[in-house]
Amino acid sequence: MADPRTSWPEVKKGLTELSASLASLLHGGISERVREYVESNEFDVALDCLYAAVVENNIQLSPAQEGNFRDLAGLMGRDLKKSVWNKNGRELEKELTLLLNGLASSVEENIFLDVQDFIENREYGVALEWLYSAAVVRLKTPLSPFQAQKFTELADRMEIDLRDLEY
Repeated sequence: MADPRTSWPEVKKGLTELSASLASLLHGGISERVREYVESNEFDVALDCLYAAVVENNIQLSPAQEGNFRDLAGLMGRDLKKSVWNKNGRELEKELTLLLNGLASSVEENIFLDVQDFIENREYGVALEWLYSAAVVRLKTPLSPFQAQKFTELADRMEIDLRDLEY
C-alpha cells in the first residue's frame, strides 16, 4: 500500500523520466503505452509495464535506473518482484489467449474483446477472472478437462481463488 504522504506529482515525474531514460532500449510501443498510463494517472500499471519490459528483454539498468525503480516502487507501495508480468508474462499471455480462443464461441463478443484487451494490456489476473466469471459462472459453459485444468493452473500461479467468483 502506498504511503498516504506519497507525492503523486513526484511519482508522475519519476515515471516520465525513467521511461525517457529507457526509451532507446524499449520496443513494441512500450514507451507510448507507459506514457498513456502515466497521463491517465495509472502509475502502478506504468511502473509494472516498464519493469516487465526490462525483465523480458534482459535490459541492463544503470545504478541510477535501478535506484529510480526502487524509489518509485517504494513510494507506491509496490513489490516489483511479485509482479505477475515478470519472466512468466509471455507464457501467461499465450496460455490465456489459448483459453480465451477455446471459449470464444461460448462468450459474447464484448466479453471476448474485453478479455483480449486485458491480455494485451498485461492485466492477466483481470483477464482470467473476467473469462471465468463470464464463461463458467454466468453462462455455465461446460469446460473440457484441459480448460478446467488450465483455469486451475493459471489461478494457482496468479494466486487467485476463482471460487470467490462463484458467489
